[in-house]
Amino acid sequence: MIYDLIAEFYENLNDRGPRYRVPVNTICVDSVDELLNMGFEEDVTVPPGDIDYYLEVTEEELESWSNEDSGIEVIPVLDGHDYARILVHAYEVETFDGEVPPRGFRVGDHDVFFTGIKDDDIVIFRYDDRDFVRPLETLKKRFGFITMFEVMDYIRYVLSRPITHEGVRAHFGSGLDEAIRLAAVQFCGECDLDGNPAVLHAIEVGQMGQTEDEKIVGYLHDVVEDTDVTLDDLDKMGFETEVIESVRLLTRQDDVDYFDYIKNILDHDIDTAINVKINDLLHNIKRGYASAERAESDGDKQKFEEIMRINAKHERALQMIYDDRERNK
Repeated sequence: MIYDLIAEFYENLNDRGPRYRVPVNTICVDSVDELLNMGFEEDVTVPPGDIDYYLEVTEEELESWSNEDSGIEVIPVLDGHDYARILVHAYEVETFDGEVPPRGFRVGDHDVFFTGIKDDDIVIFRYDDRDFVRPLETLKKRFGFITMFEVMDYIRYVLSRPITHEGVRAHFGSGLDEAIRLAAVQFCGECDLDGNPAVLHAIEVGQMGQTEDEKIVGYLHDVVEDTDVTLDDLDKMGFETEVIESVRLLTRQDDVDYFDYIKNILDHDIDTAINVKINDLLHNIKRGYASAERAESDGDKQKFEEIMRINAKHERALQMIYDDRERNK
């Protein structure tokens, strides 16, 4: 028999429910008698048909019931608090083929699974056999929680309201912070043609965005083209559909003519992708002229001519976009 041990923290003796709940351990016993011999009592307050057990403990005693991982949540829960009562509840776990399944639940058409409470554990959102995942630690920080069960309760609440799957992705999926972090990690140690950190271009284009999606796509616009990150990776990270589609359009394939690539962006008529491409070109042209000026000053004629050729290509592409917008006013 396998039991999940959940610590419950009560601020007052007459509280109907705990302020916090934290998973502290999983134990295996041969019988209920073994559990009772440990000091657990049957919880008579649970609904008929359910049999759970509890043990009242002090803060010091709680440590002996806890595994190493539990401290991630127990420590902040205890920090600066004096609880009137701490209970350790034992809930029997139903196993499948001898394995303990991840914690999870289903609301409507969405399944949600939690792999654990460690910093690198994830929350899996599944809809129509498609998953996107979010680090549990990220969701805690975003919504101001300190325990996994608070995140669980909040996700249940959101999913119980009228909301589309795209709404779920927008609410829980990746955003600005994740886009900046991904660009920083992927371009770490990489340099542009002038020897400057490559991530500076992504940051500049991201900051030029006028909407949140334009900023996110700006940070990500070169990630798929220049690193091992794929569009599927972005999907699994929970970026919104328009963000992923914009990055797809902005990712040029090696065998595609540059101006056919620009025309394809215009033909799809997605404002986010077009505006980010404008920002990308403007920054490339700006840094191109600065680089050309240095090359000319250094007497490097070959580099100067190459940069001016690239700048002419970028200026032609920018004019294509401006002309298209003028025609479609």
